[in-house]
Amino acid sequence: MDIKRAYLILELSTSASREEVENAYFKWIHRYRNDQESKIDIDEKTEAYSVIRDYLDNQELARKKESSPKSSFKQKLDHVMDYYKLHITAGITVFLLLIGLINSVIESRNERAYFDSLPPTDLSITIFGEFRDIETETLKDKVLALFPKWERVEVDLIYSPIEMRDNYDSGKHLQSVLSLMSNESDLFIVDPFHFDVMLEQGVFQPMSSAETSLEHAFSSESLLYKKLEDDLEDKLYGIDISSHEILEEIDIIRSNEGIMTIHTRSKDKENAIELIISLAES
Repeated sequence: MDIKRAYLILELSTSASREEVENAYFKWIHRYRNDQESKIDIDEKTEAYSVIRDYLDNQELARKKESSPKSSFKQKLDHVMDYYKLHITAGITVFLLLIGLINSVIESRNERAYFDSLPPTDLSITIFGEFRDIETETLKDKVLALFPKWERVEVDLIYSPIEMRDNYDSGKHLQSVLSLMSNESDLFIVDPFHFDVMLEQGVFQPMSSAETSLEHAFSSESLLYKKLEDDLEDKLYGIDISSHEILEEIDIIRSNEGIMTIHTRSKDKENAIELIISLAES
């Protein structure tokens, strides 16, 4: 796919910034996931996004080379080496992602039998953002301790980098987007950057039904009101729990930043709200 067609497929101008490309791709994914009769070719959109991302990476690399006071021969040699290094690394990243996908399909049947034997999930939580090595089991134990009648809590961790520093970050970002497409967790814990980006894409829903209870449970500084394009007024979309000890206990180390918010596809919204209020009281 050539670059002009890639921009055309995402309905972008060729002068679009990297941020505009990211936002456009997120919007296509959101439309695809929320319209059951959608005729959107999401594979074509994903390919176009990858082509533009690689194009922008190569442009940035070229600008860096032009600003370097190297000899013409050295510049050409370095350009060739960087060109092949980028493509080889990208190829390896894609290959590893494909291997991971194949392995997950092979293991899914055994996992399905295992999960079928478990009690129903009382609450599902996803930690999404530039977080690594989170103690998900500790979070499960903490939640179950707060609600003894609950039998099962699921916690998922999706790593998504804030900046695309290399091909690894680009691969992980794409992987996080694909994971988000099928994610149906009730409650999300995200960093401020991803909260703002995902909120604009319609991933989260307002907590209007519990707004009064939450206003009594949390300080006004912790209540995150936003007004989206279709909103007539500011609505409560998130609760800032950055100062809560539970973030330190599960090793969220990115300045201990954390926002709790409700997924649009939440099936246990009441339990999610109940947990948030309980954290304020604990």
